[in-house]
This record gives sequence, structure tokens and C-alpha cells, in this order.
Amino acid sequence: MKKSLKKIMVGFLAGSFAISLANPLMMMDASLVYAQSEITEDSEGMGETVSVTISDEEEEAFKSEPAAKDGIKLAYNGGVCTAAPGVAMALGFFEEEGLHAEIANVANEYEAVGTGQADLANGHIATELVPIANGVNATTVTGAHTGCKSIFVRKDSGIQSTKDLEGKTVALPAGVGSADQNIVYRFLKRDGIDPTKVKYKQVETGAALQAMEKGEVDAAILTDSFVWEANEDEALDMIRSLSEDDDFNHETCCATYMNNDFLEKNPVAGKKATRAIQRARQYMHDHPEETVDLLFEKGWATGDKENTVRFLKSLDFTVSDEVTEETIKTTIKDYKEFGFIREDLSEEDVLKMAWTPQGN
Repeated sequence: MKKSLKKIMVGFLAGSFAISLANPLMMMDASLVYAQSEITEDSEGMGETVSVTISDEEEEAFKSEPAAKDGIKLAYNGGVCTAAPGVAMALGFFEEEGLHAEIANVANEYEAVGTGQADLANGHIATELVPIANGVNATTVTGAHTGCKSIFVRKDSGIQSTKDLEGKTVALPAGVGSADQNIVYRFLKRDGIDPTKVKYKQVETGAALQAMEKGEVDAAILTDSFVWEANEDEALDMIRSLSEDDDFNHETCCATYMNNDFLEKNPVAGKKATRAIQRARQYMHDHPEETVDLLFEKGWATGDKENTVRFLKSLDFTVSDEVTEETIKTTIKDYKEFGFIREDLSEEDVLKMAWTPQGN
């Protein structure tokens, strides 16, 4: 992808710069020294994932935006598939955009963005879409990656497909009304099954396998990487998957969402932050092993490194804005049919609220 050269202001600390979970709010201050740098098509992370370009006029306008002085707050509590903002910060991509970045220590990443405690975060489209339609002050600005969750059953359960789930109970680690249930509903609808004919129960991820073994639930929607580590005796079968099934594996699963007030006051900073995150996604795609090393070093990932690399490689971090828009449109249509979105809102109304792409 051909990119024109853009001069930007790059802040750097005189001395070492470190991020740790013990002090997640560490941020660059007024003692910064600034130097000219430039982002080119050969800069780290530049590639097919990056859809944002910034003109010289926008670079000049950025200097007057609040974020040029105040920086940007990232809601990121660790994790692998949602790591792009953290990776962008650790690799200095925000700095190269002239943005001072800090990680806000928040209990709920999505709520933090909606309430302005943070400016952006990555998360499930299945999580963010309904709250946005209900007026939460956030919007989606770019995709993050393809899917990472699947429905699993025990091999000895007699359940061969979603058609066998009618009358059965599915465990939802995130609870009833969560992204987990929304994803299961979409699986069932796609397979011609009435989702209301299936029962649902909140079971923590770590307890889901035991709950299936005891017969307390019949199936569970789980992150693929968790099952790869926990299913040592190979007692589980995957019967429906965002990552494996052809009718879902091309869709955007998670996306980057941004606070609307931040975006309104900082239109160029919004583009710069999006480009930094897109570069991080390209880096994660190109360098999965190095990315996992970074996540473990920062304390943002735990467990088995080999499985974490495998999980990272199973996701497509180069998903385009066009695919993300189509995914949001399809999901809005499904949610309207489920009654998750108010009747007085059209699909077009919700799309305008939920999708504000920063790419060119």
C-alpha cells in the first residue's frame, strides 16, 4: 500500500520508558523533548491493515486539538485478542503520531469509553452494538480481528450440531444478555433454530468444563484458546465457531471503539490513534511470536506461550474496514430481528451511531 510521507511530532522521554501493571497510569509529562520524525510506507506496522492517511493540513490542525497536549487514555486490562492498543503504546506507535498515551486502570473497558473515563478500547462488536444503539456515547472506528469464540460440547453428550441444542442448556461465561448470548443467538438463527427454544445459564469460564461433565449444562460458548489449554483429555467437540465456520470466519469479531466526545473535539487525533492501532494490528499479524513475548513481558497475557501464539495466528488482524462495516450491518439486522434493538430505530439509524470509520 503506497503511503505519502507525513511529518509528525514525536515525544520521547530522556531516559527509559516503561509500562507496568503496578503503575498503569504512567504518562509522559511536560519535560518531554520533541523531535521531527516521519511515518512512511516502510515504517514498522505499515501494510494492508492501515487505511488511515493524514494530510499536511490535518497535521497542522492537530496541533490545536486538546489531545495534542492532553494525550489519549486507553482502556486495556490485558488480554491477547484485544491487545492492539497496548501493543501500539508499547511499540511507540502513539508517540510517533504525536500522541501521549496512558493506560487507564478501569473495571470495565467498554463502560469506561462510554463514560469518558477512557478515550478508546478494543472489544466485541457483540458487546458494544446494543449499548451504542441505546445511546452509549461511543462509536466503532475500525475493526480489530476475526472471531475467537465457539460452542463446545462433550464428545459423549450425543450433541452433533446446534440443531440438537433445542431444549438444552448453554453456559454463558459473560452471563445472560451478554455478548456470549448474542453470539449464540446468531449461530442458532443462521442454522434455522429459534434461540428462545434453548436455555441459558451463567457459568464462569473456569467452571464450564466441569459443569458440562456433571450434566449441569449441555454446551458452552468459550474462547478457543481456553479450550486448547483446558481440553487436555480431548473430551470436547466444537459444534459452531466464529473462527472455524465459513459463514462466520470472515466476519470482524472485535473492533476499536472510541468516545464520541473525544472524537468530536479531536478529529485528527482520532485518525492518528486509529492509525497507530492499525499499525499494531499489522505488527501482530506479521510478528505473532514477538507480540506474545511482549504481552507476557508486560503481564498482559499468561498461560502457555505456545498456545497463545497459536491463538494469535488463528485470528486475522488485517480485517478491512469494508468487512467490519458489513459485519456491523449484518449484526444490526440480526439484533433487530431478536428484539435487542429498539423498534423505533432503523438499521440505518443504528449504523450511523455505531460506525464512524477513520480510514480514507
